Amino acid sequence: MGILELILDWFKQGSASLQGIFDHIKSHEEANADAKAHNRIFHFAVPYSVWPEVCQWLKEKNDEFPNNGCIRLVLEKPFGRDHQSVLELINTVDKYFKEDQVYRVDRYLGKEILENLLVMRFANRFFAPIWNRDTVNTVQILFKEPWGAEDQNRMQYFDLQGIVRDVIENHLLQVMALIAMDKPASLSVEDIRNEKIKLLRSVKAIRKEDVVIGQYTPGNGHPGYLEDPNILGKPSTTPTFAMMVVYIRNERWDGVPFILKAGKALNEMRSEIRIQLKSVPGDLFQGADLQRPNELVVRMQPTEEMYLKMTIKKPGLGMEIVPTEMEYSDSAKDMQDHSQAPHRAYERLLLNCMHGENRRMVHRDELLASYTVMDPVNKMVDNSAVPLHHYTFGCARAHSFDC
Repeated sequence: MGILELILDWFKQGSASLQGIFDHIKSHEEANADAKAHNRIFHFAVPYSVWPEVCQWLKEKNDEFPNNGCIRLVLEKPFGRDHQSVLELINTVDKYFKEDQVYRVDRYLGKEILENLLVMRFANRFFAPIWNRDTVNTVQILFKEPWGAEDQNRMQYFDLQGIVRDVIENHLLQVMALIAMDKPASLSVEDIRNEKIKLLRSVKAIRKEDVVIGQYTPGNGHPGYLEDPNILGKPSTTPTFAMMVVYIRNERWDGVPFILKAGKALNEMRSEIRIQLKSVPGDLFQGADLQRPNELVVRMQPTEEMYLKMTIKKPGLGMEIVPTEMEYSDSAKDMQDHSQAPHRAYERLLLNCMHGENRRMVHRDELLASYTVMDPVNKMVDNSAVPLHHYTFGCARAHSFDC
């Protein structure tokens, strides 16, 4: 037996796992009799509408737990539908459990590359002078999937949520906060969280003209969203693509557009950050066809990598210039099965929960700040105040915008 097998066997001997339907988990009482299982983690794989009932039930049962154990709740998105429902759920959970017992999971925060982004920003001096409106032209945060919302187990959920609530409100807004926040006083959970919250509170109200939404139609042998058997016959206006331009009202980023784009049924799987710098003032090579702005690209899917796009001279006697990339990639790029990457992020988050570390989790104040930003956008989308455009399944562009 190898060392990994020995460690796994040791772990299993000291732990127990139970699962069941929330309204009749009788096996839980049997587990309560096990004096060795002092620490308990409850992973909520249930709709947020039943969280109050589950929390009350757990609290009643957990009063019987040993005093030397700990109780932790793992909550997954969605955390509510709007600011009001989120606040009500937070207050309900607070009646039974403390905030430091609650672990709100956003799988993007478990990605290795995003932690690397934090190190890259604040451990390298040459990034600090350019990380502002004087040098940065635009920031794009992109999420693309080549499949639609046809998963039967998830379709009902997605049709209620849409791409804005499902992806932008959670994943992309968290990524934007990490990119744009000021340097924290320390690497403590509280200091990083405070900078993210301060950033989110500095976001300007998003205008209707800065929002574009779309829904995919049949194409490339695939049915459209409305042709899906789970939707057929329903006049759904749920967006499967969304783009919005976000502006931050502070000294560092005033006037810089942060473009958040997310879509399903597009031409590829890709999730990345593109930080494009302004053109060189007084550029000597303006006539060159290949002269392009410098970009820092941080790719999160399907592989995790970073590269810097820059212009160099092509080897030879002439003065021909060519674009090139200086690249960094971690071991994830060499993995043959890229589908393992999301699981690695979840493993990291759940391990944090087991260790009582919440630095990668979403705090209640972050959550409320995010919903303050996104509530007006969601109301515009829900009330059809923003036109719903259509795009073909598998296309690279939605409503004339590159995706």
